[in-house]
Amino acid sequence: MGSSGTASKKVESQRFGGYYNPGRTIGQGAYAVVKLCTHSPSCAQYAVKVFDKTRSSWESRKKLVYREVKLMERICKNHENICSFIEYVDSPQQLHLVIEEVVFFPELSFGSDFRYDGGPGRALVTGVLLNSSV
Repeated sequence: MGSSGTASKKVESQRFGGYYNPGRTIGQGAYAVVKLCTHSPSCAQYAVKVFDKTRSSWESRKKLVYREVKLMERICKNHENICSFIEYVDSPQQLHLVIEEVVFFPELSFGSDFRYDGGPGRALVTGVLLNSSV
């Protein structure tokens, strides 16, 4: 059980190397890299968000990252409009968040000027969370 009592698990770092085979990088941000990975026993494909705890920015980001884990454990279980949170793998050097792989279609992407903080963005996020049509 995860620390919040959900089905996701906090497991030792060797599990990632032992059960998940990392693949190509599909995204990169200021604080994390997102890669494809394959779960060896089931051959299921997932995405994994990898935070490098050895970077100088980790201490200032740590609280927010672990808050993200808690929110994903609570919100991302069995919600039809949000990718599933599988588990997190914590080690001294890295934190891996394993999530359902989501395929995006270019025709659904928004321009770089699209903002989520009001108007259409607020309606989109509210609709997704409430399972209503958007």
